Amino acid sequence: MGRVLYVDQQGASLHKKGERVLVIKDEVKLTDMPLCNLDQVVLVGTVNVSSQLTKLFLERGVEVHFISTKGKYYGCLQPTLSKNSVLRIAQHSTYQHNSERMIYAREFVRGKLSNMRTLLLRYNRSLNDPALEKASSKMKNIVKKLEKAGNLNELMGLEGAGSHEYFRVFGLLIKDKVPFDFNKRSRRPPEDPVNALLSFCYSLLLKDVVASVQVVGFDPFVGFFHRSDFGRPALALDIMEEFRPVIADSVVLMVLNKGIITEGDFDYMMGGCFLNENGRKKIYRCYEERRKEVITHPIFGYRIPYLRNIELQARFLAKVLTKEITDYKPFLIR
Repeated sequence: MGRVLYVDQQGASLHKKGERVLVIKDEVKLTDMPLCNLDQVVLVGTVNVSSQLTKLFLERGVEVHFISTKGKYYGCLQPTLSKNSVLRIAQHSTYQHNSERMIYAREFVRGKLSNMRTLLLRYNRSLNDPALEKASSKMKNIVKKLEKAGNLNELMGLEGAGSHEYFRVFGLLIKDKVPFDFNKRSRRPPEDPVNALLSFCYSLLLKDVVASVQVVGFDPFVGFFHRSDFGRPALALDIMEEFRPVIADSVVLMVLNKGIITEGDFDYMMGGCFLNENGRKKIYRCYEERRKEVITHPIFGYRIPYLRNIELQARFLAKVLTKEITDYKPFLIR
């Protein structure tokens, strides 16, 4: 895997110098790195890119993602659309048939809730907390009910119920020494530091899933579980569900329980709580470590990084949609 360049210095600009990328702010050179082995650039907030470098990124297939300092994912700069029109025809055809959409939507939700439950069970091996055991039991019953969901509204209701049980006890996974409380999930804006961390890590995860579905040849805006609203990467959000607890939530718990993130890493503004520049830098480092962590794939048995697992799930879905193999199975941790 190549490197990811995060540029978070507000007012900075990126320029091309031969085969190198320069990051400059106020005529001071902040970064000077070779273009080779650069897979992805993440621009956070007010950061500019020269037209020469933009063209070079497109020629070399370097992904450029745009995220606000508050964690909103805006989108990405990408080369010409993939030539895999056969896959996109199959994707759009499936979207038109609710019965087929339900098959895939159900598996995305199964993956999300099952992995949430596994995360609770892992932590409860040492915590031995009755509340975690109770929540895990309820989530197990909700997962069983997925098969009986007759439409997307019923499926969304079950997904919401399972997520509620998970986040109701999520705060118990945070050590007592951590100076932050977590009572419920809040967004737009996040109300507290834990929610700020979750929202920001979900945006980082979304950029990777968007990149994966585009590499495979999908239309990222046509999904099966999430509504395909204008400008919403619905399919990326679908596949992302399986990886939320595995990657994003795990990063949040790690930075909190290890004391990496502190009270000074947040700013309160506009009725919400957001990571500041120093806090975001810590998250970039920890997120990169997590997505590069190598695990054994639960179905195929070989060891690959989490990031490649995301792309593998997208390719798995593509093979099923084009009838090369049967039965999509979500990515499930043990």
